[in-house]
Amino acid sequence: RADVGWSFLDWNGGNDDNNVTFGGGIGYRYSEHWRTDIRIDFAGDFNVGGGRELNIGTALVNGYFDIPLGGQITPYVGLGVGYGWADLDPGQDRSGFAYALMTGASFDMTQNIALDVGYRYRGIADSGPDVADHSVLAGFRFTF
Repeated sequence: RADVGWSFLDWNGGNDDNNVTFGGGIGYRYSEHWRTDIRIDFAGDFNVGGGRELNIGTALVNGYFDIPLGGQITPYVGLGVGYGWADLDPGQDRSGFAYALMTGASFDMTQNIALDVGYRYRGIADSGPDVADHSVLAGFRFTF
């Protein structure tokens, strides 16, 4: 899969901002209802005030429950856990436990290609103010 979208920073350590986000992953479908993937995602160049910029990234293992409706549209919900990092220039890099909650729908374009549109809440918890973002994403999922 490959996705691109728009991220809205939600952080109490500085100004909130918004910017582009992108990522990709590889996964496995266990059944009609259950699938997983491993994703790496980035969002960045958030202007958080005082001449500082924040970049965030995550590497997550995600699980999804697909709700088959018998047509070309399949809504889903998902949960992810893993590792995240936040690079705050100048020199205040942080990292720690990361998590995500997702919901969306896929639209079957062919038997092997689906357009995926969704929402994701993603957070990184560490010793300082938690960094989080809300993202609207669109991308393609390829089935082999």
